[in-house]
Amino acid sequence: MEAESPGDPVAQLYGFVRKVAKFIADDQRGCDLANAAVELTEAGHPALKVIEAFKVQQRDRLAKLCQAAGASEPGVLADSIVLLIEGARVSRRSVGTEGPSANLVRTADAVIASFGVPPRETASPEPKADEKRIARLNGVT
Repeated sequence: MEAESPGDPVAQLYGFVRKVAKFIADDQRGCDLANAAVELTEAGHPALKVIEAFKVQQRDRLAKLCQAAGASEPGVLADSIVLLIEGARVSRRSVGTEGPSANLVRTADAVIASFGVPPRETASPEPKADEKRIARLNGVT
């Protein structure tokens, strides 16, 4: 994300959500760490400590990105995004790609904007295949 949008934490934040949403849509297994955490019921299991440390580190890194992007409450925004992502993973697995996980980007964009981080203006979206074909037929390239 940083390489794609160097020096632009707002673009990095919105880009992160899009990358995660694509990954979730393409993934049929869910998060290996979350899956393992659910199965490990023994209190104090060493693997749970590893999972917790990794998840906390991810959340803290996201909070720093939210802060750099100018979010009004970076920690709360990071928690909100983490909850959306974790919920989207479970939803994708339980009801498929057409369920609530399909709205991860739209929902996350609204949440991010509600913390004072509006999306950057982007170029117009790539025309759909039918629009390209019609333009070609009309001599417009």
